[in-house]
Amino acid sequence: MKHRVMKKLVEQYYQGWAQQRLDQARAVLAHDLKFRSPQDSFDRADDFFNQCGHLSQNLQRVSFRTALYSESKNPDPKGQALG
Repeated sequence: MKHRVMKKLVEQYYQGWAQQRLDQARAVLAHDLKFRSPQDSFDRADDFFNQCGHLSQNLQRVSFRTALYSESKNPDPKGQALG
């Protein structure tokens, strides 16, 4: 997936989630989403949203770090390539 497309999908997801427009956030996820964390795991986007979607009510702000979109192999949190 191209860098720009991925960046746009991430921004659309978090914009919808931060503004409690879960239909917008859900629309950019694949139906067969695989989500894993130490606390939980999901194999479908609908299951993820049924369990986690309400968490946006407590959200105050979403900010993006440049490193998330870096095309460098090993970006650090400050947006600079490592090594």
